[in-house]
Amino acid sequence: MGSVEVREAVSRLFVVACALVVLGAAAPAAASAATITIDEVTPLEGNSGTTTANFVVHLSANAPAGGVTVDYTTQNGSAVAPGDYTATSGTATIAEGTSTAVNPVQIVGDTLSEGNETFTV
Repeated sequence: MGSVEVREAVSRLFVVACALVVLGAAAPAAASAATITIDEVTPLEGNSGTTTANFVVHLSANAPAGGVTVDYTTQNGSAVAPGDYTATSGTATIAEGTSTAVNPVQIVGDTLSEGNETFTV
């Protein structure tokens, strides 16, 4: 799982991403054999404000005509929305001829001395 480490008053939020994804109806049957993965992200949390963690979704082949859609949602772990991150959900589109899409999640900074924290996408 992920971790938050306090280093000179800056916390690091390590996020482990586990994707539950669905191939969209626009994708032809050949695309259903493709696999989808999502990158792990390790953004700096900071002491205030927000930073963006960009989760990159990868399709194992280029998307066919019409593209491929991927539904996503965040789920609390030891990191809890809204104090540690902004809960979000939506549909990312991997455009025709490409193999990636980006799902942004806002990370909330604070000055608390915290242990390791994670949430799931």
